[in-house]
Amino acid sequence: MSYDFWEPNKFYNNGDIVNSNPISGNGAYAFQAKTIGTSGDTQPVFPLIYGKTYKDNTVTWATINPAYEVLRDLEPSALIELFHIQFTAELNGAADNLYFHAGTNGIPTSIVFAGQSYTAAPVEAEGFDKSVKGVLPRPTLRVANAQDTISSLMHRSSSPIDPLTAKVTRIQTFKKFIDAVNFFNETYIYQDGNTAVTQGEDTLVLAAHGTGDSTSRLPDQEYYIDRIASENQEFVEFELSSKLDLTNVLLPRRLVTDYCPWKYRGVECGYDAGPVATVEDITTGVTSATDQCGKRLRSCKLRFPNASEFDPLPFGGFPAAGISA
Repeated sequence: MSYDFWEPNKFYNNGDIVNSNPISGNGAYAFQAKTIGTSGDTQPVFPLIYGKTYKDNTVTWATINPAYEVLRDLEPSALIELFHIQFTAELNGAADNLYFHAGTNGIPTSIVFAGQSYTAAPVEAEGFDKSVKGVLPRPTLRVANAQDTISSLMHRSSSPIDPLTAKVTRIQTFKKFIDAVNFFNETYIYQDGNTAVTQGEDTLVLAAHGTGDSTSRLPDQEYYIDRIASENQEFVEFELSSKLDLTNVLLPRRLVTDYCPWKYRGVECGYDAGPVATVEDITTGVTSATDQCGKRLRSCKLRFPNASEFDPLPFGGFPAAGISA
């Protein structure tokens, strides 16, 4: 479902829903007013945690997922599961993108979502369920290997593709949100909020689906191909893992230190205003030439005095690292 973008100094009623600009998480997050009131001068940093609330002037917003509203319907729309595998020349030997779905819900044809066509493919995907025990899921992706199609890609003499560390994105949305071209392959005219195929002034077909909305989806799940679990003439099975659970990847890659490793005024730092303090955190008589971050927590606080729970300091160090027992 598409919602209007948040606007400054606007009166909102209890229950109004807005999107942030730019849209957060490809549409996985929207924000519902829990009180009546007027918004502030600038768009707030909305919390990307479902159910979390945030005070914006006199409006209190709660983070929701617009796609979840479908699950509360008496007759919810069918859940659609799509996959995107991304190969890069640096990691996999060749750059390529594969878009497919596993034919769930008995759909044997391609599905178009957000203008991208996902081909029906002979694959099985399972093991995405998360456990409350804290163990990260390791899903499996089983791809048909008819006529050694997959094996030939991996073992060909010219530009073989190494599938390890390839990024696999699992996309979930609902039938009512996929592109309208999936249903009629014609031009659509909107009547009373429904999509219809019309001729003259007569309605020929009323659609039992929505008008297509690429921003309404559950949060994308990103995994990486960690190993080839099985390979034979019938199928190739890949075992997936999260970025935190990749084989031979050691964490943390950052040094645990109480000093910030970010480049001052760089992307991670994010500070781009006027001069503040010297490297010794002296704030008097500072010029552009003498403005330098001391890389300490107090140095960061001088530059971001309004930091809060919802807009935290971009401090890259670990303040407790220097505390000894």
